[in-house]
Amino acid sequence: MKFQLQVEHPQGFSERLAPTFKPVHKQKRYQRFPLLIVGTTDFHKNFRPIAIAICVNYSPKYILADAADSMTYAFKSVFGNDFKRTMCWAHDNRAMNRELTI
Repeated sequence: MKFQLQVEHPQGFSERLAPTFKPVHKQKRYQRFPLLIVGTTDFHKNFRPIAIAICVNYSPKYILADAADSMTYAFKSVFGNDFKRTMCWAHDNRAMNRELTI
């Protein structure tokens, strides 16, 4: 199932927050369906929701996480084993530097 989510914002919103806009994704559940809340932080570091979506058929194929095995095990317990695990460049680089010995 595909859906499109459109967000309308007040006039001047992007101009005021563009320099500090940092998207944040939170995941919760509503009646056993994944509830995705997307938002940002304001100048006072308070979370401000921008959009909410309920997904009725959610089966992600990738997980992006740090090197903690607990994230992978939690993901497997919820979504099964049919996914690829990736690490962001910064976490991957730090993990490799810890293991390298010259």
